[in-house]
Parts: sequence; structure tokens; C-alpha cells
Amino acid sequence: MPFVRLWQFVAAFLLNLIYVGLYYQMDDEAYCVLAASRILEGDLPYRDFLTHITPGSYFITAAFLSLTGFSSLAVRGRHRNSCAGVG
Repeated sequence: MPFVRLWQFVAAFLLNLIYVGLYYQMDDEAYCVLAASRILEGDLPYRDFLTHITPGSYFITAAFLSLTGFSSLAVRGRHRNSCAGVG
């Protein structure tokens, strides 16, 4: 059964590679990176800045960016991996 889940993840990841160049939600991506950078500086959502979505994605992005550094490729990779994980 775990092999099936791994296969599904790999298939979804490879299918999402087709759409890397067609990413059109740049405002959401930029806002997510901005919020993640503010979290890394010590700010908190709803206390120090307002947000229109739940802050879980900001904390995940902040953790990911603390490991990989700030780059648009890293953010798109995190987004692609989470989309592949969700299915």
C-alpha cells in the first residue's frame, strides 16, 4: 500500500511539471513569500499583518524558505510538491 501512495505522488509530481511555465497566480505567490519572510523576522499573522487566507501556508513556506533560501524556484517547488501531495 505505501508503494501505491508513492506512485501516486510521483505521478502527480510529474504531471504538475507540465504546468511550471504556466503559473499565473503571481500575486498570491508574492504575498505568500512576503508573509513568510515577515514570519521569519518575528511577525505573526493577524497580530502584525492582515491576511485573507489561513496562515498555515505561510508557516510552511517560512519553514521551507529557512531551509532552501529565498528564490522563486524554491517557492514554486514547494507549491508543486504540496499540490502533488494533496493530489
